Amino acid sequence: MRKLLALAAMLVFLTGTGLVGHAGNQDFGVPAASYCPDQLAVVGDGPFAGERDSTTSLNSKLERGRWIMENMDVTAVPIEYKRAIGKELQGTVTEVSYNVRNYINSSRQLVTDQDISSEEAGRETVEGKPITKKCNVYLPAGYDENDNDKKYDVLYLLHGVGGNRYEWLHGSGTAGGNFIICNIFDHLIANGDIEPLIIVFPDGRSAHDWEDCSFNSQGTNMLGFYYFDYELRHDLIPF
Repeated sequence: MRKLLALAAMLVFLTGTGLVGHAGNQDFGVPAASYCPDQLAVVGDGPFAGERDSTTSLNSKLERGRWIMENMDVTAVPIEYKRAIGKELQGTVTEVSYNVRNYINSSRQLVTDQDISSEEAGRETVEGKPITKKCNVYLPAGYDENDNDKKYDVLYLLHGVGGNRYEWLHGSGTAGGNFIICNIFDHLIANGDIEPLIIVFPDGRSAHDWEDCSFNSQGTNMLGFYYFDYELRHDLIPF
């Protein structure tokens, strides 16, 4: 079952390479450590087993990722993992609001509080007031917000174009009154397949009209997808 996690880990790994880019941005070498609080270790056996990401070259990261994808043993999720587990072992999903200081405004400018040039952004950068966005967060069973000594890995699950923070949750369906994707993670954690972790379901439109899910060429919501990397690095992960 650990190799099932490798696929999810791969999503975070590729995000960590800085490949989530946008028009005009040539800075693709952002270390994965800036995305993953405890960095990312390769799961399983092979030449990269146990290796942790740091500031290695992009080519090295891609080679490692290619090896993982070619050698992992992908199997179907056991049917029992999709069923609700006992109440005491269930995680919880909560909606969280946070401030975003890096986004596209109504004039199609990049509002930012970072030292980002117009050349890097591919458009004019300006200062501006933050907007408030929302994301959904899965907290594992036993999570205690008052326990400052306990550390968790964090997985950021990004939706597709036209989706939102509910896509992973509602898209998986429900069973036993819970989202199936949460049931799966509940079982993975309870059975010791993975360590307890926090999962964040963001809304990927970094724009003032981020709640608009339509394919609207006149708005900026679609453009905001290309600038989500700034929000992820500078607003969501630090939050």
